Amino acid sequence: MNILITSPSLNPLLNISGISSVVKTIVKLKTYRFIHYQLGREDSNTYNISWVLKQFFLPINFSIYLKKYHIDIVHINIPLDTFGVLRDALLFIISKSLGKKIVLHIHGGKFLTETPPIVIKSIIKSLFKYADLIIVLSDLEKKEVSKSYNCEDRINVLSNCVEDLYGESIKFFCQKPLIFTILFLGRIHESKGINEIINAFKILKKSHESHRFKFVLCGTGPLLSHSLVAFENILGDDFEYRGVVSGEEKIDIIKKADIFLLPSKFEGLPLSLLECMCAGVVPITTDVGSIKLVVNHNINGLIIKKEDPVGLSENIIELIKNIPLLCRLSANSRKTILDNFNVSTFHRKLSDIYSALL
Repeated sequence: MNILITSPSLNPLLNISGISSVVKTIVKLKTYRFIHYQLGREDSNTYNISWVLKQFFLPINFSIYLKKYHIDIVHINIPLDTFGVLRDALLFIISKSLGKKIVLHIHGGKFLTETPPIVIKSIIKSLFKYADLIIVLSDLEKKEVSKSYNCEDRINVLSNCVEDLYGESIKFFCQKPLIFTILFLGRIHESKGINEIINAFKILKKSHESHRFKFVLCGTGPLLSHSLVAFENILGDDFEYRGVVSGEEKIDIIKKADIFLLPSKFEGLPLSLLECMCAGVVPITTDVGSIKLVVNHNINGLIIKKEDPVGLSENIIELIKNIPLLCRLSANSRKTILDNFNVSTFHRKLSDIYSALL
């Protein structure tokens, strides 16, 4: 069986993308032949004439792929935002016109919880109506999508997953480190709460807490330059930017971290959160999207309100001062991921979804 699957570049040095991380896991399922179709611009590219021309020829190139590789199923990974919906609707129409089965895989986006404009809502409704199967990241998302678009009979829940790349080499935080390492890993974008992190560190630096910490920023995005200037001014030598990380470097950075920050304004089920929790890194995050089904406050992490830098700073101080709490949350974080978000379960469920489709 030939499956065409869409996502941004699978090279983490070119794209910081949770969708790409999920697709890299999917294509390891050897039962099927996957053909990757790259969508979206690379992080270093701009919206120039070359990008415009690429979008213009997208329908032609996509049609060629479907015919050339004798595709049976088109697996469209789509964020529910304006650009994602408009672009992927075109691919959806082409696939349907050529008689292909379509799996619509939803990856967060603000329209998962917010009401879209009338035109966008109409397009989303059509996509859900004519998709052969729909994948969402949690039972919570299934409930939201079913309520809004009346398509419960075709919705399958497939939570994201991560490989355990840490094993027995990870540490649990039962002793006070000399310097606490606080980590952000992902797309440096307003929606991820970057400005809230900046303001939280301003508050921490003005406090008289004697605890030492270091903030490590990894990733890239539209707020990179702004963030680098802000963090360097606030933290000085207590700030380190590591750029886009992958492979052993990424694993090493996560293993050395104590606290992971993700005060997002909206999310699906972020891979960076699962990766850090798998290593026992304690998350401080908002309960947006499907995060609330992974992180339980004071059980395996800490939950704060959206756009709340004061709450973020207070929770950072709480973890730094309370080592027994940090130790307990760390152990529970790792256990949560190993028990519920492992690759073998993910592959088995996905294989069942494809089988049901055909």
